[in-house]
Amino acid sequence: MQDDLAKHGFALSTKVLYRVLRRFIDDRERDFTLKSLHNGTTRRFDDLDGSGFEALIKRLYEGAGYTAQLTGKTGDQGGDLVVVRGDVKKVIQAKLRRKMTVGNDAVQQVVAAKAIYNCPEAVVISNSTFTTKAEELARVHGVELVDGKLLRLRLQEMLGESWG
Repeated sequence: MQDDLAKHGFALSTKVLYRVLRRFIDDRERDFTLKSLHNGTTRRFDDLDGSGFEALIKRLYEGAGYTAQLTGKTGDQGGDLVVVRGDVKKVIQAKLRRKMTVGNDAVQQVVAAKAIYNCPEAVVISNSTFTTKAEELARVHGVELVDGKLLRLRLQEMLGESWG
């Protein structure tokens, strides 16, 4: 791609090209998610895959005034998104579950991600519920847990969307 661009007089470093492509992909994911939502076809968590769920969480935080960035699909080191608003910076672990609770592993991952992404705050968000052990560990480490009930409420309040 760099060679093709160079032929047309555009010289981009690999780093800049990566940023441009990442922005393009993020915009397409957002547009796809918004289109699906406005068509009324994707209002159930069961209809989403992990990437779609992460894109939904990203839109939720953007709707709340945060700048939100997906960390990438592989090697995310326990953080799916980093969100920033003013002096507040949070790393978020998004867990889409079908008929199962979220355990300690999600909390452990996001605690590690706090250091990796230099975030003083951490959140685990799921469409499901959390085990008692996960709740205890989150309390000890100051991790915010957002279960399916609270997530549905926030989606309704911030985006005006009903999710089931």
